[in-house]
Amino acid sequence: MKHLPEVDHDSGSPDDEEGSEAPQPSTSGLRKSESLDSISLGSEKPEEKRFKRGVVYISFIPQGMTPTILRDRLTRFAPVGRMYMQRVEEKGEKKRKKKKESTWVQPDNYSEGWVEFLKKRHAKQVAALLNNQPMGGKKKDRFHDHLWNLKYLSRFKWIHLVERLSFEKAVMRQKMQNEISQAKRVANFFKETVEREERQRKRLKKSNSGASENTSSAGGPSPYVFAQRETVEEKKAKKPQVNQDRENFLKSLFS
Repeated sequence: MKHLPEVDHDSGSPDDEEGSEAPQPSTSGLRKSESLDSISLGSEKPEEKRFKRGVVYISFIPQGMTPTILRDRLTRFAPVGRMYMQRVEEKGEKKRKKKKESTWVQPDNYSEGWVEFLKKRHAKQVAALLNNQPMGGKKKDRFHDHLWNLKYLSRFKWIHLVERLSFEKAVMRQKMQNEISQAKRVANFFKETVEREERQRKRLKKSNSGASENTSSAGGPSPYVFAQRETVEEKKAKKPQVNQDRENFLKSLFS
């Protein structure tokens, strides 16, 4: 090594010399690692920017608009990722109607929706461009005169929507369980009331029958008197009296 004769051996120990020689390979190693880090970081930054997405809230969805139609209309302006539309459950309506020989399914109606754009700036631009603007299309299109109601949700991510929907589902499940338990309590209370009244009625009937038996055994007057037919002996005892009365009547006539 050419620089060894120039080193002053009196000013330091061998450990110091090794320490002075060590930074040379380490600096080269650091430069290599820095170059690799810069390459890796440079490749990651565009991915973060590319996958930074934005969510737009739709407060009104026309009747009959399906997720496919909504996706097709919004894809004309910017690429769209995930979508969620809140379905309206209408009671008392038959969704299936027979038309000729085939079965026609009535499309669901939606009240609101959330759309995730692949780029955040596209979401902002679409919300600013289409809000309160007619949906357009052909004049005969059923959605031609409807207006867009869009709002960009700042600092809102798709995970927030998932958490909100799961929370609402849990609340609905808990509410349903409470209603079922309340209905069971009412049914059990009604059943217990009927059984208690039935037991009281049987107990009262039994007590009344026991009281009547006690009065009859004590020799008291019977509450009911039934008419009975005369016996044969009673009829024979009455016949001589009838004949005697007849004879007395005849004697009184001819005397």
